[in-house]
Amino acid sequence: MNDQVITCPYCGGTVSLDTPICPDCKQDLSALARLVYGHAIYYNEALALAREEKLDQARDKLLMAIEQQPDFAPAHSLLAKVYACKGNWAEARTRAERVLELLPHDDGARELAQQIADSASRAREAAARASRARAEHLLTIYLRDVARAFGGGVGITALLMLMIHWIGGGRGTQE
Repeated sequence: MNDQVITCPYCGGTVSLDTPICPDCKQDLSALARLVYGHAIYYNEALALAREEKLDQARDKLLMAIEQQPDFAPAHSLLAKVYACKGNWAEARTRAERVLELLPHDDGARELAQQIADSASRAREAAARASRARAEHLLTIYLRDVARAFGGGVGITALLMLMIHWIGGGRGTQE
């Protein structure tokens, strides 16, 4: 049972969001319910999308939820997690900091911010290691190619000198 209710603007009756039709005057109040609770609706849609790993769509729904209710901490929290899953650490950290602003004494908010900071640090370290490994690999290839070129150059030079010597009949060496 949904405990969220709205007041019917037509008759003043109380309407549960489970059935947004006013039981007194039979008016459809679903549009009003979306206006009043749109942020929660978008959040729930985003939560379902995130569970299905549709992260871009979840992000869009969360941004709409936050646009309607800027202080809605659960949307900021989930958005931080979505950004973290996508590897967008700057945005994840920004959203986690916003959750901390909204819920300064919440242990879960502090834990989320710390997890994101730790994960971002690990991701930077992994990227640096990968970059170093790639640079080392490219240097190895370069040095191998230089050695091959040098070796080939020495061989060609020696062959040319030998051919010149033979063609010249060996005259340049005996006087």
